[in-house]
Amino acid sequence: FWQPGLVLFDPNVLETLSRELKLDGVAEAIKAGFIADGNILTLIDEQSDLSDHSFLTELAAMAIDVKRQIVEDDEREGGKRQLLNLGHTAAHAIEKCSCYEISHGHAVAMGMAIISAAAEKLSLCDEGTHTQMMAALNKFNFPLDVPYSASDLTSAALHDKKRRGDEITLVIPKAPGDSYLKKLPVDQLQEFFALGLER
Repeated sequence: FWQPGLVLFDPNVLETLSRELKLDGVAEAIKAGFIADGNILTLIDEQSDLSDHSFLTELAAMAIDVKRQIVEDDEREGGKRQLLNLGHTAAHAIEKCSCYEISHGHAVAMGMAIISAAAEKLSLCDEGTHTQMMAALNKFNFPLDVPYSASDLTSAALHDKKRRGDEITLVIPKAPGDSYLKKLPVDQLQEFFALGLER
C-alpha cells in the first residue's frame, strides 16, 4: 500500500465525459450513499440532471469524502474498507462474464440491484431498502437487466478476491447510509444470486 502525496479532483474534467462514463461514476456515488452517507441519495432524489455541472461536482465530492473517511479508518482493508465493495461481488462476475463489454460502473449498478433484492428477500436489510436502491438507479435509467444466470455469476465470483476458503464476504445495504459485512458460505452464493436476479 503506497499512499499518495496528493489527490486532485478537477471538476472541469466532468465536462469531457460521455453520459455513459458519467453513469459509471454515478453508480459509485450511489454506492457511497448506501454505505455511509444518505445525504447523497437525498441529493440524487432532488436533482438528477447529468448535464448539471454543479450537481455532478457536489455528487462526486460527497462520494470522494465517503471513500476518504473509510480509507483513512482502514488503510490496509482489514475490515471497514471492505464496505467499498458494495455490489462488487456480482459486478466483478458480470464484468468477467461479459468479457468486460459491460463497464465497471454499469456492472456495479446491476450488482447493487442484485444484492439489495436478495438481502430484502432474506430479511437482511430494512424493509424498503431495495425499493430505495432501485429508485436511485432508475432515476438515471441504468440498464439493470443482467444477461447471465445465477450459475454463470457464481462460477465467475468464486475467483473473487473477497473469497476466503469456503466463505465469501458480501456487503449488505441495511438502509440508506448504513451497510455491513456478511460472510456467506460459497455453496449458498448461487441461491443468493438467484434471489437477487428474480424480478
